[in-house]
Amino acid sequence: MIEIEHLIGLVRNKTVGIRETPDKNIDGIRRRTVYINQTRWALTVVDRNNIKHRISNSPTPYTQEFIIRDEYLVPPSAFSDLQRLFLEKANDSEYADLRVFQEAFYKQYEERKFTPLTLTLDCVVTEARLKEYRTLYIANRDVMISLEPPGIVPDHPYSYAAIIQGRYMESANTVHGLTFSIELIDNEQQVSDRYIYLAKQVFHLRPQRDILRASGVYVGITEQDAHGHPTVSTACFSLEEAEEKLGLFKTREEALSGGDVKSLRQEHVAELNHQHSLRQLELKQVEQQLKEEAERMKVEQLERDMKAKEEQTKWEQEKIRMDAEMQRMKARMEEERMRRESHYEQRSYERKDEHEWFKFVSAALVASLGIVAIIMKKS
Repeated sequence: MIEIEHLIGLVRNKTVGIRETPDKNIDGIRRRTVYINQTRWALTVVDRNNIKHRISNSPTPYTQEFIIRDEYLVPPSAFSDLQRLFLEKANDSEYADLRVFQEAFYKQYEERKFTPLTLTLDCVVTEARLKEYRTLYIANRDVMISLEPPGIVPDHPYSYAAIIQGRYMESANTVHGLTFSIELIDNEQQVSDRYIYLAKQVFHLRPQRDILRASGVYVGITEQDAHGHPTVSTACFSLEEAEEKLGLFKTREEALSGGDVKSLRQEHVAELNHQHSLRQLELKQVEQQLKEEAERMKVEQLERDMKAKEEQTKWEQEKIRMDAEMQRMKARMEEERMRRESHYEQRSYERKDEHEWFKFVSAALVASLGIVAIIMKKS
């Protein structure tokens, strides 16, 4: 594992491999840069080598523009590499310039497939923008343009002078205002993915091809100096250097352990054992809680059963009482019924006797009247 401070030191002290201007013959492609100053002022241009030179303005035509014109001479031997690059990168949003290059390439390629092509790309900086900022860094052309004279213009932010003069804002535990970029260039396609542990993170480096750069590991560190100006440190390491000095590894596990996979695995096993012990303890606690809950529920069930039994006993006693009361009521009702029946029967007998006596009296009266009538008749 590599610390940020150590990485800064490696990049800052490595002079071999600082990315050079692409004016050299790289894979057969040649580039020539022409500056066309059509503003009202003379301007200072600063390249990556920190060479500062004045560009006079041209009186005509006055377009209020400063043009950085790159002219590429592309031999047929580089056509296939460019076509592969177009397929891989031209559709990505961050490669707008490459799409322009692609259009210019294919416009001539259809007519001149077997002869060198001359491609022209213009980068235009307006006079209004220069007036507003006075000094500009044009990232996609890697140059500085300034209204100031050469003696006042600051160093190119990617120049070696800017690198060794850079001031880092850091504290005991953190590094502030830093941006890191790490690229793995493999034009021979012989390297697999690599991993690096930096700032408590594991970064995944995927090999990529770049016909304008040699194979290697490119590290860039961007920060701000005491005046708030960007300062960039860059360095290129061979793969062997990067594995030794930066700590590049073939697996994420190796990057995390700094190459000591055995210790990392032992730590991992120890951590797993610790987590297992914690889980076992939690399991025992849960089992104890479940046991206590079961006992509580058992006691509550016993209490409910006893209460239900008491309620059942009360209900049965109440039922017995109600049954006895019902029997008493039935007995009283039967006694009343029998009394009433006896009363009605006695009354019936009495009415019958009265009727017989009335018949007897009536008969006696009739007989008496008959006798009286006979007597009176004889007299």
